Amino acid sequence: MMLLGLLFLSFGAPALANGQTTHSWISVHALAHLPPGDLHDLLTREDLAPYLLNGTMFPDGGYAVGDDYGERAHWEPFQSAYLEWIRTNHDAPYDDEGAQHVAFLMGLASHGLADQVFDAMYMERSKTHDAALGWAEGESMDEATDVVYAQLVGPREPPEEWFPGAVFVSLYAEAQGYTVSEETMSEGMFWLSVAIAGVGALSEQEEVVAEYQRQFPWASAHLTDSAVPGSPPCEGELVALYWQALWDRLQGEDGFGERPVLGNAPADGTMGWPTTENHPDALVHVVVSRGLAPSSVSDTSVVVTDEAGQDVPVTVRVFYGEASHVLNIAPASGAWAAETDFTVDVPAGLQSFDGAILESAHRFGFSTRPPPEPSPEPIKEAPGGCGGGSAGLIVVGLSALRRRASRRAHSAAASGKV
Repeated sequence: MMLLGLLFLSFGAPALANGQTTHSWISVHALAHLPPGDLHDLLTREDLAPYLLNGTMFPDGGYAVGDDYGERAHWEPFQSAYLEWIRTNHDAPYDDEGAQHVAFLMGLASHGLADQVFDAMYMERSKTHDAALGWAEGESMDEATDVVYAQLVGPREPPEEWFPGAVFVSLYAEAQGYTVSEETMSEGMFWLSVAIAGVGALSEQEEVVAEYQRQFPWASAHLTDSAVPGSPPCEGELVALYWQALWDRLQGEDGFGERPVLGNAPADGTMGWPTTENHPDALVHVVVSRGLAPSSVSDTSVVVTDEAGQDVPVTVRVFYGEASHVLNIAPASGAWAAETDFTVDVPAGLQSFDGAILESAHRFGFSTRPPPEPSPEPIKEAPGGCGGGSAGLIVVGLSALRRRASRRAHSAAASGKV
């Protein structure tokens, strides 16, 4: 049965990062983090749920049929072209078919950002914690965690297929110089529905789930742990913030807008941050609201100081490069000093792939000192979001082999160059 399951999944979701079931859950979960207002009212409309979920699924369809349209759909350059098309052809309050396009756009954005956050934070940790097992055996973490997560939260039903076929054929050609047919995209969507059904079936087989848990014990055990950066609950919270930034852009706001930084890990004021040398658990992360131009980022783009005001040299990586939203920051020495308070400053000046400038600075702090004894009073959190513990992710503003190769070389596709 395991062999059948692997064959089943290989057609539907040969991907790195979140699987289709997890992606769908993240988009639904993100709705709970939207504040009251027009965006919340639109995306929570029952009639728009299939459009949001179809958009969430769409980017992985290209892997299923061996076509690069899917990889391109993961990234902000293509999504921005779609956003501009919506702005040109539909006006708020989107009481026409424009609402369907907005929901589909938000699904695309959810998928793209969630993959980046999951890979930059959660997957990086799994590569060390599960190194001797699934990674050494050449197994697929996204496949394993998707089945395990489906058992934890329940399987999902694929929506009736919808995507803006004619619009996308034109956008791929005009914005990216790329040719793809509606038939190819529809075939990709079909296989994604097969994958969701397959994951649901496998999640009900205890021996299959146990094998995936054996392959990736750390990754399987922390999927619902909101204290681990990049876990699905944290992804959903960040996605909700990203949706609000995109909504602002739909209303005419350009640049980084009022939500330039979506979140950072550790949370501001976190104590007990790891000091393990050259270990991903000690990575510091910043998530911005626009896809970045790596040429605007260097090791001096983020300034870290200790409690004495002395600069702490760091390395700064734009995870996945061109048009990525996530910065991974590590101490150049290999480890954060013990028993020390640190301040992280992200100065203005970072630049998006399309030339927008980050005009406001961002600051947060963390400490490697041991945290105090836990309070006997329970901490109230947002619904299923990132916890405020020693490895929490704060949200700012009140967020396999084929895909491995695509991710490493996605820059040309993301920028529209072929």
